[in-house]
Amino acid sequence: MTVAGAATFSISGSAGTSGATVTAGSFSATSDASSNYTLAGLAAGTYTVTPAKSGCTFSPASQSVTIGTANVTGKNFTASCPTGDVALTSGVAVTGQSVAASAWKYYSIAVPSGATNLTLATTSATGDVDIYTQSGAKPTSSSYVCRPYGSTGNESCSATNPAAGTWWLGVYGYAAGSFTVTGTYTLGGTTYSISGSAGTASATVTAGTKSATSDASNNYAITGLAAGTYTVTPTKSGCTFSPASASVTITTASVTGKNFTATCGGGAVTLFTDGFESAGWSFANVSGTTGYWTLAASGTHPSASPHGGTKLAAFNSYTAAAGVQKRMYRTAGFSVASSYSTVSLKFWMYHDTGYSTNADQVQAQVSTNGTTWTNVGSAISRYSATAGWTQATIDLSAYKGQTVYLAFVGISAYGNDVYLDDVTVTGQ
Repeated sequence: MTVAGAATFSISGSAGTSGATVTAGSFSATSDASSNYTLAGLAAGTYTVTPAKSGCTFSPASQSVTIGTANVTGKNFTASCPTGDVALTSGVAVTGQSVAASAWKYYSIAVPSGATNLTLATTSATGDVDIYTQSGAKPTSSSYVCRPYGSTGNESCSATNPAAGTWWLGVYGYAAGSFTVTGTYTLGGTTYSISGSAGTASATVTAGTKSATSDASNNYAITGLAAGTYTVTPTKSGCTFSPASASVTITTASVTGKNFTATCGGGAVTLFTDGFESAGWSFANVSGTTGYWTLAASGTHPSASPHGGTKLAAFNSYTAAAGVQKRMYRTAGFSVASSYSTVSLKFWMYHDTGYSTNADQVQAQVSTNGTTWTNVGSAISRYSATAGWTQATIDLSAYKGQTVYLAFVGISAYGNDVYLDDVTVTGQ
């Protein structure tokens, strides 16, 4: 109900990616090309703000926002949207995709036995992209089972009684363009899916007789559903969920963005995690100009491999003059609820035995506005009598109830390079 003349307010911030749908109650907005969103026309009250975009996960999954007498700004999220091969869920559109001219991008879908039809398609294309399909292997320009070769970029390939196994869709940039991808199979009749975030990993999410288990990024997808109304319910030992369940009606399309918030029996909740696998970090000079951070596949001085994943963050103390300092920082913050008892920053740092008198260091920093930085914990030395990765832990409990931005300052003493990996912030 809207009362004429009553004051209304807005909630705004960054969704962490463009084309995300951000909801608060019955209100929603789509993030723009700069990842910004604004939810307008809201009455005073408390709202759960939730971003959603196919193929992406968000940190935090949602935020509780209370509006009193003024608009609320700076409610930011960090989005992780993989850029490699993308696994499709039947009936679930993957938006915000793009391919460069003369380049390929691949999508796979696992087709079960008994499927009567498979349709792979691109829609909402902005350029002339071409699709190729293949069973069991990625298609090429000379090896495929279907190639419409249209001129609009909106193309579709269907297979009757497709072979069970992995089917591939290759999108080739005849010209550069963006598009939406869908892969849908039918099992003796049209089926749909319900997907979203369970709010925690390894939760069982049920809808009627169907169920799914949320993955490490908290996402779930219940497939093989007929049209109808379902009560979607997440469960996990030691956890409570908000809402406890959700009523979802499927008519002619799969339903996405059905998200839950989980509170799990005093266990640690991950508020932020990053393994330096992709973009999201910016860099600034603190002292001197010769130092720099890079996201690298390995280290040379000394030789080191990532602690996890395929990349690490490296600061070039080996070639930077002593005293040079370079900040690596996040441009998007994350919310730390005031309800946590403790909040901890943890990250892995590589130590080595070289240049024992050259005290290259890393200093962790925190900001509440993205521009003014404060040291947290003590600077950590690169040199150690024992080489290898060691995890550092820093208390961030003083920042409960605030939006937090992270940074690391590399401090060169002209010794060996400094390596970091696998940063997490947890609340408990």
